[in-house]
Amino acid sequence: MPLDGRFAMEGREAAAGAAAFPCAGARWTSGDLNYLFHRQQVEQSRAASAASAAARAVHGQLARLYENAIEQVTGGKIRFRHEPETAEAA
Repeated sequence: MPLDGRFAMEGREAAAGAAAFPCAGARWTSGDLNYLFHRQQVEQSRAASAASAAARAVHGQLARLYENAIEQVTGGKIRFRHEPETAEAA
């Protein structure tokens, strides 16, 4: 499969993943922190390497959702700096 086909699929799959984010309504515990950190790092990496702006945005959104879950579980002891999103030139 050509790379551009794989990346086009990535955007659709990422959008579906954002809609089914496991954190929605979930009650995470301190035992879930390793998982949450892992998923946050995976989504950050996917956002950084995504071929399209849409995939970057969705993976970035998923990373922020995991960051929010980490902040919630730790009672704010661990916080993330959220940079303002900038519009990309077309």
